[in-house]
Amino acid sequence: NPMGVACEYTGVALGAVVNQADNDVQMFDTRTLQPVDNLGIGTLTQKYPVGENPIDVVFTPPIPGAGIFALIVSQGGEDNPKGSVALWNNNTGGIFSATSGAVLGSVEEGLNIPGRPIYDWVNGLAFWVPNTGGDDMAKVDIVIQGGSLFTTIQPQVNVRRTVGDNPTKMTYTG
Repeated sequence: NPMGVACEYTGVALGAVVNQADNDVQMFDTRTLQPVDNLGIGTLTQKYPVGENPIDVVFTPPIPGAGIFALIVSQGGEDNPKGSVALWNNNTGGIFSATSGAVLGSVEEGLNIPGRPIYDWVNGLAFWVPNTGGDDMAKVDIVIQGGSLFTTIQPQVNVRRTVGDNPTKMTYTG
């Protein structure tokens, strides 16, 4: 059951689709709708497991030295009724290349049936996720810790802002 689809929007022909029944996300070449075979970012043919009932995905633009990130939102199910978000990364060079094409981690804390995410253009390494089962939005930061040898990258909820009952989506206005 394909549910959410996103495209990386700054020149890389990379797309992603979340598969609700399979609890995974798969990357694809937006020009051919086939698995990614190079594009300057390597080969991405496998499906990446994420949380229960994924509904949407959003990309960052390419970040120098860190690559491209995607945040996958899962609304939850029997094992995790409040949902979660997973952070995917692809980088073919630099200090983070060992984590290329991988789900780096997920977070459940501070989420309550998350809705459609948005990349935070103002704060850079962050996303906003509405908590459709609550009354707030959660800011999910990409937290990079360590140095060049022992670096970890994880998603982390750092800020929550009350906005009213059952928000489903956020947008920036101009």
